Amino acid sequence: MTGIGTRFEAQGEVSERAELLNGTLQLVLDGDAQAGNDAWLCACSLSWRLGRSGEVSLSEGDLTLEADGREIAAVLLEGVAVADPDTGAAAVRATFTVDAVSGELGTPGDQLTCELDVGVDTWRGEILVVAGD
Repeated sequence: MTGIGTRFEAQGEVSERAELLNGTLQLVLDGDAQAGNDAWLCACSLSWRLGRSGEVSLSEGDLTLEADGREIAAVLLEGVAVADPDTGAAAVRATFTVDAVSGELGTPGDQLTCELDVGVDTWRGEILVVAGD
C-alpha cells in the first residue's frame, strides 16, 4: 500500500522543452514511477526564468501520479533548478502541495518532494510523499 512516506523512483522523457518569449523555460516530463511493486504513470511540468546562474527559483509547476484508478495531483509550493547553460541539463529540487487525491495515496494538503536530474531528452529522480503541515 502506498501513502505517507512512500518513495517513488521515477524516470522518463522530456516530452516538451520550450523557451518562451518572456524568458522562461518550460518543461513537460512524462514517465513511469515505481513504489515497491506498484507501477505508476508520472507527469510533471516545471518552469523557471532563463539567464540566471546558480539556483533559480521555479515559477510554476505541477506533478501527477496515477495508477489503477488511484491518482494524486499536486501544485508547486517551492523549488529550485540549477541548469547547465551549455547542455540544457538541470538538477531540480521541488516541493508540491497535494490538491486532489483519489485512492489511498495521501490527502489534500500533503506534500510531494522531489529531486530530479533532467537531461535534454530524458529525466530521472525520486519523489516522496510526506505529511502536510
